[in-house]
Amino acid sequence: MTSHRPGSDAWRRLWRLALLLLAGLAWLPAMALVLPADGGLTAPVSLHGHMAVLVDPEGRLDVADAAARDGEFQPVPGALARGFTRDVLWVRFELARDPAATRLWFLEVGPTFLDEVTLFEPQAGGTFRAIELGDRRPYAGRPVPDVRFVFPLQLDERPAVYYLRVRSTSALLVQAGLWQEPGLLAARSATDLGMGLTLGAIGIMSIFNVIFWLWFREREQIYYAVYLATMGAHLVFLGGHAARWLFPWQPWLADHGVGVVIGLNCMAALLFANHTFELRRLMPRVSRLFIVMACFFAGVVAVALMGRYDLVVAPMNMVALSLSLFGIVLPAILMMQGHRHNFVYLLAFVVFSLANLPASLRLQGVAGMDVLADPLMRVGVVLHLVLLNIALVYRVRRADLAARRQRQEALAASLEAERVLESRVAQRTLSLQTEVERRTVLEQQLRAALDTEKQALAQQRRFVAMVSHEFRTPLAVIHAATQSLGLMPGADEPRIRERVDKIGRAAGRLSAMIDNYLTEDRLSMEQLRLQPRLTDLNALVGEMLSVSLRDEQGSRLRLESDGAVHVLCDPGLTAVAISNLVQNALKYAPAETPVVLRLTTHAGRAVIDVADQGGGIAPEDVQRIFAKYFRAEAAGRMPGTGLGLYLARAIALAQHGDVQLVRTGPRGSLFRLTLPLSDRKVPDFDT
Repeated sequence: MTSHRPGSDAWRRLWRLALLLLAGLAWLPAMALVLPADGGLTAPVSLHGHMAVLVDPEGRLDVADAAARDGEFQPVPGALARGFTRDVLWVRFELARDPAATRLWFLEVGPTFLDEVTLFEPQAGGTFRAIELGDRRPYAGRPVPDVRFVFPLQLDERPAVYYLRVRSTSALLVQAGLWQEPGLLAARSATDLGMGLTLGAIGIMSIFNVIFWLWFREREQIYYAVYLATMGAHLVFLGGHAARWLFPWQPWLADHGVGVVIGLNCMAALLFANHTFELRRLMPRVSRLFIVMACFFAGVVAVALMGRYDLVVAPMNMVALSLSLFGIVLPAILMMQGHRHNFVYLLAFVVFSLANLPASLRLQGVAGMDVLADPLMRVGVVLHLVLLNIALVYRVRRADLAARRQRQEALAASLEAERVLESRVAQRTLSLQTEVERRTVLEQQLRAALDTEKQALAQQRRFVAMVSHEFRTPLAVIHAATQSLGLMPGADEPRIRERVDKIGRAAGRLSAMIDNYLTEDRLSMEQLRLQPRLTDLNALVGEMLSVSLRDEQGSRLRLESDGAVHVLCDPGLTAVAISNLVQNALKYAPAETPVVLRLTTHAGRAVIDVADQGGGIAPEDVQRIFAKYFRAEAAGRMPGTGLGLYLARAIALAQHGDVQLVRTGPRGSLFRLTLPLSDRKVPDFDT
């Protein structure tokens, strides 16, 4: 046992030494990265695993301070991902080259949204040369024109220590690799080609969807076109191409535009998914949630436009991460509920969400996602767009088939309607023919009845004319007899005088009635020809009064006249009209009250007012007093035919005049007859 002890102690000391060496290696800074001669030609030589980081929370350190604190740098096993932080990071790495390798190398640092990326290159004498890049510096001032931040390096065979100072208001990531010049140019060409093809495809798809929208008028196409346009803008701004192509000297526009296009793209995606999945009908609460999230991203756009994207970038990415998870769960729920008609759409969003999940986690600081994030996202975006276009083509095809089916159904319905219409038209035509025949028979019967009526009317007129003629002769004899009786001795005896006056009044009423009937018959003739001549109304009225004053009723009449008034009229008919107005006033006014005839002129017209002091006309009868054969209820006890006022007005109208009731009431009525004066143009009285 004692012979074994020395050997055992030696092994124990050797083991302890190995442990100490391993522990020391763990605390040593990362070993220098030696660049081989064939490296950086087809793919960048990655710095991942060769970087160490120092956190500068207040950003007060300079490169000398950072170099003096080399012992505080912590090794980073892979890509540097610190999430959304305002800290400044110092990254330390050592580079050397193989003797056979070229001296000129290019350090490529990303992503493109880093605000400040400053490389401190070691110089002779222990100093450093600073090369300042970042998305807040003009693209046109970059030493190497590239969408990422590229620094040219002259490497030696001996290791040299470099420092990067990195700061960002967005997620703080550092992806670094080294290229040789041919590899960098080839990678840039491949990137430009890929971006050009992608943007070209997105542009073509957007145009086609706008055309589909104009064709089918389905909102889904316009939603998808907007979604594609915002996705293209997202790729341009987030990939650094906006600074390169649009704003090489205005970096702040490209920087602010990142938040704007991300917000717009998320809004378009939410609205497109809400409409495509019919969430308003299938899941109203989820639909309202999508609308609320779209409003949130609208707020992100507004904040980004104001230049304060840094205030909302962290919560926005948390919402975007939630959307990625939701984009996986929601389609699965819809599929389980049996909504399989949107299977391709659902698959497209599942693929997109799965592809974006590693990138979203990396933005939150999960460094292990760096290996999968970029390639998976590129593949996912391509598959997403391909599946969406397949789904849209399928939906357009289905919509076209549905439209054709609707057209066929509409055509069949139109043909059926046409057949029914033709049948109804035939029935209606037959009915109309029958109706026309019936009406033709009725028209013939009506014509026969009219002819019969005309013959009866003609016979009636002949009878009236004959009777009137036969009545006029005995009436004239009666008038002459009464006048003779009035001249005989003893005629002044009251009893005889009363009987003679009664006979005269009865004969006068009968004569006036005959005059009215003859006048009405004359006015109703189809061809009425007046016999106008220049007439002095004053003389005409005076003659009428001289005849009327022969009886006791005439003593109530009073004439008020301004003198001769000449009109062109038919004196016979005019006399009938005036007589009817006078007789109407005498008849319906108390026997002890006077009736006044006032003859004046006004505004080129002769005016005859006939005023009485009777009880007036009832209000309900005022509108009908000039109607043919109308007699008021109060006139029932008075003799009459109902033609007096009707004939007076008809005669006046036939001579371009009129008869109107000016006033009526308990204190009497006033009727006014007007005729045009003779100094006016003589009218044509033929009607």
